[in-house]
Amino acid sequence: MIITLSIATMVMLWLFFSGIFNRKDGTTLAALSFGSYVILYIISSAVFLSVDKYTINNACILTLVISGCIFGLGLAFRFYPKVDISVKSIPDWVIPVVIFVGFAVVFGERFGYFGMGQDEGVYQVKALAYLNGQFGNIYTYPGVEHLTGNVFTDGVGTLDKNVLGYYRLSDDSTRAVIHGVNTYPALLAWWGSMFGAAQMGGINLGLMFVSVVLVYQICKKLGAGIFLSSGITVSFSISPVLVWVNKSTLTESVLIMLMLFFAYMVICGIKRDEDIYNGLVFDEDGRKQNIIKLFSTLPIGAFCLFHISIYTMLPMFFVIFIVLYIYDRSIIWLYNNLIILGSYVIGFMFMLSWSARYTKGNYKFIERLGISTDNITLLVTVAVIIALAINVTVMIFHIYRANRHWELSERERAARARTAKIIFSWVIRAFLVIALGMFFRAYRNGSYASLGVSDIYSTSFYSYASQTAFAAMIVALIVLVIYPNVILKSGANMTIGIVFLYAVVLYSVVMNVSIGYYYYYARYTAVYSVFILLLFGIILAQIPKSAGMWIRVGTSFGMVIWSSILFMKPLEYLRNYKDDTRMSFEELEKVGEQFKKGDSVIVSNNELPALYTYLSIVKGLDVYPIIYDSLSSTYDIVKEHSQGNIYFIGQSASAEEINKNIVQGQTEANLLGVALYNDVVDVINGTDDLQMEKVSSVESNLSMLNKPKTVYGGSMLPYPIGCNELKYYVDIYQINK
Repeated sequence: MIITLSIATMVMLWLFFSGIFNRKDGTTLAALSFGSYVILYIISSAVFLSVDKYTINNACILTLVISGCIFGLGLAFRFYPKVDISVKSIPDWVIPVVIFVGFAVVFGERFGYFGMGQDEGVYQVKALAYLNGQFGNIYTYPGVEHLTGNVFTDGVGTLDKNVLGYYRLSDDSTRAVIHGVNTYPALLAWWGSMFGAAQMGGINLGLMFVSVVLVYQICKKLGAGIFLSSGITVSFSISPVLVWVNKSTLTESVLIMLMLFFAYMVICGIKRDEDIYNGLVFDEDGRKQNIIKLFSTLPIGAFCLFHISIYTMLPMFFVIFIVLYIYDRSIIWLYNNLIILGSYVIGFMFMLSWSARYTKGNYKFIERLGISTDNITLLVTVAVIIALAINVTVMIFHIYRANRHWELSERERAARARTAKIIFSWVIRAFLVIALGMFFRAYRNGSYASLGVSDIYSTSFYSYASQTAFAAMIVALIVLVIYPNVILKSGANMTIGIVFLYAVVLYSVVMNVSIGYYYYYARYTAVYSVFILLLFGIILAQIPKSAGMWIRVGTSFGMVIWSSILFMKPLEYLRNYKDDTRMSFEELEKVGEQFKKGDSVIVSNNELPALYTYLSIVKGLDVYPIIYDSLSSTYDIVKEHSQGNIYFIGQSASAEEINKNIVQGQTEANLLGVALYNDVVDVINGTDDLQMEKVSSVESNLSMLNKPKTVYGGSMLPYPIGCNELKYYVDIYQINK
């Protein structure tokens, strides 16, 4: 049923976009239909999650209904489906597909299961819960919830230390919410319901397809040409951090797609004289143009319901729409600001309502201003009111000018435009000089250091540069300082330029200056690094046509070759090894299959992060940690409540395996809650009064990439070179006295 609903929805979206974009190839239509499906599914799932009525079927049905309304809107405006299969459009059909297929073949394998302890793991656990019919926003540990007094206190104390990301709602209960926003696990569950739980991360391949197509198409629309657009798209697809993100089950793959979808809609919504170049045929009243402009708010709306970081990026979107209004005087851009401000408020209240701790924790920066996070709702309200006042003021000015027929002469407009460009050119120069000065000052003083990091190679600024093979970042910075007019020439250029200045430069020197280690924390920069490449394409597109073609062709091949050489070693390890994997999904299912309803399971501390929440929430078993540091005492406590067999789970590994993995990567492993040692012998030592019979031993493999900074190819790259792998066993014992 879910597959049928999903296909029907995407077909309607395909037909809608084929009517809106009169000259559009099938590859782009496929990307737009899949991308918009993901956006609408996020919005639909948020609707049900907000009232604690989410199911995969409900979200799919609502997505179908919304898509049907959108398709009906297109027909009402007589935007009838049409697909152009001309000779000129063949490269648009073929090139993005070839690049994506190459990526999928080389990097298609996903990382495995992590469990509680970091973002990827909690998303996996929640998605598994959804796939097993556990749809509630609030969870509980059925085993420990039975306990009382000091026994309960000791049990939940052990869980709080080891099962990270499970936020209890009160001290006297295990009722809790799990870290993160639930719309992403809902998306993973949608994919897993069609292709199996072990393949839930496969949705990232679909997202990568959309991203590859949109990067190529955006470059084309910015005037980069086929060769340069292809080169930039290839460089984007082999960036090691992006490859890592795509192989994981983390939100950044969705955010990359949302940002590119936003940029594509904005660029298509800007009317130009060269309609054929823009790929659009506008009708006289501009209805298509206005609909496309309004559609640029959809990915932002999904962002507001998807990721807590929207509050850091909302000012950027707000400014972009104001600037776009200045460029083409369309009031629709100002309406867009009203939509995104409303979406932000809804998203904020959505997150605050079911996970106040998580939401307030992400706004903790306001405490530096002397404001308590308990006042966060008031602060958000004031900020939104101020933004609304600014936007409404501009709208009133627009209406006043239209009513007064206040139009400047061509000469006056040209004069004002020249003056504005001069002013903004110097503002951009000053901003970049100050930002770079702040960065190098912080580097010299070491004031950006965090998590023990104290070198330039672990800064966000350096991460952005290295992700784009350095050349694109260096060229972009130099050109913007010398000739900032390159982004002032059009609204499309300004959109890319503002994202670069805000999300890349300002982010690197103010918001998140340092990166603890790769790749986990570098993933935040992966969302916006593509805009460095897009800006690089804009710059090269400005070169005069007489010499520009050969420069663009040469640069295209040069970028691909240079990126391939620079990233060769990191990509080799990303292809051959899995990072942040405690066990495979297949191994996890084997463990879960050992038990039946009514059984009770005691889990050693070492296996709590991986198995405790899975067995209790997903499988519905009574699961306990070791209480009072005694397996024997825990057995006596559990026996009072158990209705079936009692089992113990621990981890074992050979001494050779353990010693091999203590040498490197141990510190970073512990930061993610991964212990690399043998615990079964220690736990059962001194429990002679227990009779323990091993009933199963699941062979597993823990994998983590090394994190040291490594000299490679003459440049200091902060990417891991090497991998730690620990072969171990999940041992299951039946115990009794």
